[in-house]
Amino acid sequence: HWSKVSMVAHGRGGKSKVSFVHWLAHGSEFKFVSGGEDHIEFWTVSGGICRSKKGLFGGEKKPTTITGATNHFMGPSDHQEGVKTPGFRLITSCATGYLYRWDGRNFRQDYPFTENFPVSALASICESSANASTETKLGTSRLVAGNTNGTVKVFDKSMKLVAVYHLENLSPSLFDTSVGDWRRHIRSIDTNGERILIGTKGSEVYEIRAPSQSPSDGVSTDEKILNLHHRPLVQGHYKHELWGLAFPPQLSDKSVEDPFKDLFATTGDDGTLRIWNRRTNDVVAQANLTMPNVGRQMSRAIAWTRKEGANKSVLAVGLGGDAGRRSKGNGGIKIFTLDEHYELVCTDEGEAHRLTGWVSDLKFFDSPVDDEMFRLALASHDNSVLIYSVDPEQFKIVSPQDKKNVIITKHNAAVTHIDFNEYGNYLQSTDAEQNLLYHDLSGDKFENVMKKISPRDCADFEWSSWTSPLGWPVQGIWSDGADAVNINACHRSPSKRFLATGDSAGRLSLFNNPCPKKAESVEGSGHSSHVMNVRFASDTDEVLVTCGGKDRCVMRWSLMSH
Repeated sequence: HWSKVSMVAHGRGGKSKVSFVHWLAHGSEFKFVSGGEDHIEFWTVSGGICRSKKGLFGGEKKPTTITGATNHFMGPSDHQEGVKTPGFRLITSCATGYLYRWDGRNFRQDYPFTENFPVSALASICESSANASTETKLGTSRLVAGNTNGTVKVFDKSMKLVAVYHLENLSPSLFDTSVGDWRRHIRSIDTNGERILIGTKGSEVYEIRAPSQSPSDGVSTDEKILNLHHRPLVQGHYKHELWGLAFPPQLSDKSVEDPFKDLFATTGDDGTLRIWNRRTNDVVAQANLTMPNVGRQMSRAIAWTRKEGANKSVLAVGLGGDAGRRSKGNGGIKIFTLDEHYELVCTDEGEAHRLTGWVSDLKFFDSPVDDEMFRLALASHDNSVLIYSVDPEQFKIVSPQDKKNVIITKHNAAVTHIDFNEYGNYLQSTDAEQNLLYHDLSGDKFENVMKKISPRDCADFEWSSWTSPLGWPVQGIWSDGADAVNINACHRSPSKRFLATGDSAGRLSLFNNPCPKKAESVEGSGHSSHVMNVRFASDTDEVLVTCGGKDRCVMRWSLMSH
């Protein structure tokens, strides 16, 4: 097990940034190689000590940034310098767009890949069986490499080009470059000879068919690229953190076929809204979150609703976030519709609803109120709560002049969680200083909204949802000595039997509901970072989804009784 390993050797590196470490082929003078910013070093291991020697670029080459390495089985050919006998040679990739071949620690030859784009990943394969003949090894030897612009090239035993692929040619519908250059940026690549596996900086993994071992028509063209899965094998959010998570409300009539039953939605700091199928783990719809004259916007909150019998559902997406790198964004809100064919359309760009603080939570009251308007509550990091009315026919937030929107300014800290009661006329909200406040939304003009309300007055309320980590039903979810940053998310199950929480230690915890006193819980682990959101599916207690903050993972959990 990895936690039981012990260090057998160590050595001191230089001050330059190291991008990779790679073992060298058996029989080499050196044990392994490392490289990075303007350097490459070759290492020996003796008596528990690692010692390095710098790679020699020669008089014609200047040291350059080395991005990766692989051992490629090569044979002699007319255009190879110094390859007289078959065997493994070290090939490295460079930020200058070249591949370098080395003998020992001496640079021998370069091979142009592409100009202006660094080669960011490479791998090789050959028949490595001890009983395999040299001819067999040479016949199966392949080297694959990819760059930051989505170009993949395949080379044979003599570094002759066999095939060229471009990721953007997989399919326009699968590879919408408007999502960002990160989807083209190749970070990892591997091959088994028949297939090529490609991982991108945009958190996508593709598996394509490799060229034949003996192509009869020369170099394969871009049109011959074949995605073996007709979609990314793996995909997800790819920048900073992931917080936003929502399920659609279930229909009251269970006999009606529900096209949205198996879906859920996520939004992230990468500025994308993604609709997932919880059974197949596929992204069935996706949209970019942009604002006019601003560009791509982070998002950390989302809410989902619909009217009974309607063939469209409505999603509200909160904009803005803080990733720490001077990337604080002003808040805002966008409205989308999703139809039964999974077509995602933005119906309100939110130009008239800019906020000074980023949006941390959104909740729809699922039954229309106020003359059939949807009621939408928004929690902001400018210490305010906003109540909007959304037109269920035009799918737009109504104009402020209609007096159906209101701003609540009771909090003295960033508002973090909000929930409606069962009738939609009261709202509870929590803030970053662990305050729990209540708000009266009754009246045509919200005339009681700023009135101070005692928790005792709301003690017998039934709540439409419960996502607050504070309150009488959830007192027992806190461990001794815990503070406000320990539990990031809480959610009550559809049957109201359970409470699920996500914490800063990366755990999912399940409690009985209510939990007014400290109690035992069932815990699940999987995230490598803090869990920023957790939601039960709307129709069952047996399915949960969690979002990891910095690991940006979406995990689906099954609750199984014993």
